[in-house]
Amino acid sequence: DNDNILFVSNRKNLANFEYERLQPYIINLKTFEVSAPFTTYLDVSGLSMSPDKTKIAFMATSGDSEIYIADLSDQGKITQITNNNFADRFPSFSPDGNWIAYTRTESYQSSRQQIYSVRTASRGGDVARLTEDNASREPAWSPDSRWIVFTSNRDGNPEVYIMSNNGQFQVNLTNSPGVDMQPDWQPLPSP
Repeated sequence: DNDNILFVSNRKNLANFEYERLQPYIINLKTFEVSAPFTTYLDVSGLSMSPDKTKIAFMATSGDSEIYIADLSDQGKITQITNNNFADRFPSFSPDGNWIAYTRTESYQSSRQQIYSVRTASRGGDVARLTEDNASREPAWSPDSRWIVFTSNRDGNPEVYIMSNNGQFQVNLTNSPGVDMQPDWQPLPSP
C-alpha cells in the first residue's frame, strides 16, 4: 500500500548516545506509528520491498557487503542470498518478485562495478552477471520486469542505459556530456 514508508535508522539507542547498527523501520503515514518489521545483528541498508510486501531485500556489512532477504511472513527469518569476497549492494526486487538485481563491486576501494541478478527462489544459487564493462551500477526494473535501467561510465562519464532482464540489448539512453545517473522507472501522471 502507499501508506507506509520503509527506512533504516539507528534510533534504538540514540538517546543514550550509543552507536546502534542501522535497522529497518516502517512508518505508517496515517498514524505516524513507527515499527520494526524485523531485527538483526547485521548493519542493514539499501532496503527493497517485494511486490507482495512479504519480503525485504537488503544489504548488510559483516565483513564484505552481502545481499539478504527477510521473510516477513515467517517472523522476519533472514536468508543470505550472496556470499563472496565482493561488495554486493543496492538490491532491487523485480516487480514480478522473481528476481533481485544488485550492484557488485570488487571492493569498497574499487570503482569496478557490475550489475548482477539472482532468482529469489534459488537462495543465491541462480546468479547471472548482466554487464561486462566494470562501470555499471544502480539497477532499476521496468514495471513488467522485462527491462532494467542503470547507470554506466563505460563511455567515459555517467550515462543512463537500458538492457533486457538477461543483460542483452544494452543501449545508452542519455548520451550526454553531462552526468546522467540514478535512473528509476516511474509512471508518468495522466495529463
